[in-house]
Amino acid sequence: MGIAYFLTDSNGCFVENPRHTKKYEKRLRVKNRALARKKEGSGRFRKTKSELKQLHSKIANVRKDFLHKISFRYVKENSLIVCEDLKVSNMIKFGSLSKHIADVSWSLFFNQLRYKSKQYEKTFVQINPKYTSQKCNSCGHIAKENRLNQANFHCVSCGHQQNADFNAAQNILGEGIALNRQREAIACA
Repeated sequence: MGIAYFLTDSNGCFVENPRHTKKYEKRLRVKNRALARKKEGSGRFRKTKSELKQLHSKIANVRKDFLHKISFRYVKENSLIVCEDLKVSNMIKFGSLSKHIADVSWSLFFNQLRYKSKQYEKTFVQINPKYTSQKCNSCGHIAKENRLNQANFHCVSCGHQQNADFNAAQNILGEGIALNRQREAIACA
């Protein structure tokens, strides 16, 4: 999951972040300014407030539509779906990217993946996101220096170079497969 790309999967597919709020930002700003100029309780105030509410509903509906289409595609194409168990509410509270994180709605996406996986009898696993972006997929070395910047990964141990999000996606899949096998072994015992 990310801000630059909505998500990157272990097959190397990058899903663009549609930035729904940014598309409607100018219209939101105009409506909010118009509402601020109106006298509270007047007919024009209520009308402008209703228009602003409709605009927020439109943004929410466009976002939900995008998330439903992406989640359905991943559930339909895969038998095992592995995601990070991100604490999105904590990420929104503390951080400079809270507006962008709220806009991509990762929590809603995870919930949709969870119930659609159950509905279509697919396996959905969430793993601890600790060190997934700092671990080398090739040799397993974990270091903060491996992640040069948001886009590039370069292992200081073996020299492996890759897109940072793709490397993290492969680490997440590997941990998810191991966790799923562990659960199956416990269930069989």
